[in-house]
Amino acid sequence: MDNKKIFAKNLEMYMKKFDVDRYKIVEITGAKYTTVANWLQGANYPRVDKIQLLADYFGVKKSALTEEHIQPAALLRDIIDFEETINKPIQYKGIEFDDQDRISVLVYVATLFQTKYGLISSKIVKRSEKARNTQK
Repeated sequence: MDNKKIFAKNLEMYMKKFDVDRYKIVEITGAKYTTVANWLQGANYPRVDKIQLLADYFGVKKSALTEEHIQPAALLRDIIDFEETINKPIQYKGIEFDDQDRISVLVYVATLFQTKYGLISSKIVKRSEKARNTQK
């Protein structure tokens, strides 16, 4: 996805989250209505000063508007799938993982989620903390 489309998607998401319409975006940025419409269609990309004004209004970093982010619903689906999978027997090259191996995998994946996405489900946090404590 190109930068204009990414910005359009992110701006639309924040507009919905904060119940803001295009007229409010015009007011915040001082841009013309047609310019804002073009941003939302992914036809044009705003100048950095306009992005900063929007970031300040929404209380986010500029990158929240300009960079592609994982969708929370997709992440949640992945976490649920992982939690269901980790409770099933796991085999690698015909060798079944014991409980300690499964805990190690859980801790590793929880760390990856935290590092890559900056968030993980509270269930994974609790389980990985418990796992770390039993490994000591």
